[in-house]
Amino acid sequence: MIVHLTSRAARIVCATTIFLSGCFTSGPPDNLGFSEIVQLNDLDGVYENLGEGGSFELRLSQLVWPDVEDLEHTQINRIEVRAIDKNTLSVTATDKIAVIVKDEDFVAGKDFKIKDGVIQLSRRVVIPPLDSESMTHFLGIGYEDVDIGLDEAGHGKYRSKGVTGGLLFMWFPIAAGGSNDVRFRRLAD
Repeated sequence: MIVHLTSRAARIVCATTIFLSGCFTSGPPDNLGFSEIVQLNDLDGVYENLGEGGSFELRLSQLVWPDVEDLEHTQINRIEVRAIDKNTLSVTATDKIAVIVKDEDFVAGKDFKIKDGVIQLSRRVVIPPLDSESMTHFLGIGYEDVDIGLDEAGHGKYRSKGVTGGLLFMWFPIAAGGSNDVRFRRLAD
């Protein structure tokens, strides 16, 4: 089926596409770039669990233990990270009165991967579910990239970035992209 658009209809479709397309960025004040993690002991330190900036409230413990259902992330105050050896990190979460809530060791190559000086948490293609209800709202594809590491001042840094494109309500073309940065203050070495 070939659809012919009048010049007025073509202008409306183009204007709508431009209106519905865009970029977003969010981050903490004085947002700094990533510094390179050369060895695991670069991460040694005590970090504030609640992040600064970003478009949503994020806790470092949610990134370290995303699948632990009985962990009360809001009760965790600090996260301590220590390199045990050149391949293993020990991570300990404590509450407001310094009681250990959770601790675990993570091994490079098994539990996480460092690439280009940051820990890659995920890189994935995002495809919305293809049920009849979601297809009437948006049909398209996206890409998400999530990294964690240190910023140039030595604080913990999280970055989620992505792009998406497709059709909104099966008619309006849309494209969007952006990034969300969160800082986790380093409280002590």
